[in-house]
Amino acid sequence: MPVKQAEHFLAVDLGGTKTDVALYLSSDDSLAPVARKRYSSRRAGGIGEILSDFLDSQPVRCEAISIAIAGVVGETTAQVTNLPWTIDRKGLAKLGFSKISMINDMTAVAACLPLLGEDDLFCLQRGGGPVGPIRAVLAPGTGLGEGFLLHTDDHCYPRGTEGGHGGFAPVDREQRQLLEWLADSSAEAVSSEHVCAGPGIATLYDFYCARGETGNAELQGRLSRAEDRTPLIAEAAMAGTCPLCVNTLQLFLRILGREGANLVLKLYATGGLFLGGGILPRMVNSVSFVPFLKAFHFPGPMASLLAATPIHIILERDAALLGAAGFGRNLFY
Repeated sequence: MPVKQAEHFLAVDLGGTKTDVALYLSSDDSLAPVARKRYSSRRAGGIGEILSDFLDSQPVRCEAISIAIAGVVGETTAQVTNLPWTIDRKGLAKLGFSKISMINDMTAVAACLPLLGEDDLFCLQRGGGPVGPIRAVLAPGTGLGEGFLLHTDDHCYPRGTEGGHGGFAPVDREQRQLLEWLADSSAEAVSSEHVCAGPGIATLYDFYCARGETGNAELQGRLSRAEDRTPLIAEAAMAGTCPLCVNTLQLFLRILGREGANLVLKLYATGGLFLGGGILPRMVNSVSFVPFLKAFHFPGPMASLLAATPIHIILERDAALLGAAGFGRNLFY
């Protein structure tokens, strides 16, 4: 029987801030990219421009593509949430792709979980209860990603959701004041993403400033000139150079902790909570996650279930790209 020749295929992680494109060999179980390149999403004219540039630099032909998209994905089209981009199968086919997979980026992150090793995870809570088949994924980044993985002995079903756009539910007086302040300044319904994603860190900082709290004067000047204030606030909080930034990050972690608990309870995710995105891995060994854990654990009939749930931070920086590659390989080959 002839041995099937290995093929090259593309995997893409398309986000509101950056787009990663990588070339893989279908026969490589390690899923190590043959080549890869990162693009600024906002500086590109669309996914076609990005893919054409990447393919022009490669000496091999690709007919298969697995693309993880930060947005709502339908059967034939997908809309990127934080970019005015629509991705459709016909457009990808015109670029020469005959095998096409379009999945939500959180579906991709969930799909990467079986591919991760112990070194790719940072344990926040070991848990200790019976490990069930459902794992929850919560990923604060440009937006707030939520999803799950149903993983049994003979089945693996990853699925991203739009849970981050669900309503923000305050749990104490300070958070109720935050909700009121946000509701007064926006015609939109206040979602968890408004306060749990990367841009939400700057929003929480503004909330404290609106209450009359002041931060580091030198940092204030830098923030006024910055295009993206979130990294500056997070860095100052991790370095401990600005008490206001420290308070901001602690509030962010408290809100995120309760959102994580809500996700675990809604999914009955006794297989664990996995925290992804680009923000939390940078905080490992730099900040205390006690505010997150205190908010995750709250009195009530489900307190023991939450205490028994493992919690890990995904350290793998290319989780969505890896998941897209694994998903595509399983589907195409």
